[in-house]
Amino acid sequence: MSAPRLGGTRPWSPEEDAALYEHYRKHGPSWPGWLAAGVDRTPGAISRRACLIGAAERRGDRWRPEEDEALRRLLGLLAERMARPPVTVAARIRELAARDAASRGDA
Repeated sequence: MSAPRLGGTRPWSPEEDAALYEHYRKHGPSWPGWLAAGVDRTPGAISRRACLIGAAERRGDRWRPEEDEALRRLLGLLAERMARPPVTVAARIRELAARDAASRGDA
């Protein structure tokens, strides 16, 4: 059994991002509070992710409902074409996106 790799090898889960986003929404960008968001990551990892979330919020990079609906339609079309359930296609997309982000060093 090999030792776990360090340095951003584990992709952020949607649940972790949701916890940080919810904390940001309730408490704002105050850094010490981010550690209380209940995410099992190092302070440095939380700090970097918090910066990304805060920057996106300040820019107004929120997904619009019509964008969500367009993504749902695309996912349905992909699933139909691949003859797989949409949930498995979505999971595979997440895997590939995490792998690509890690290979670029932005995970």
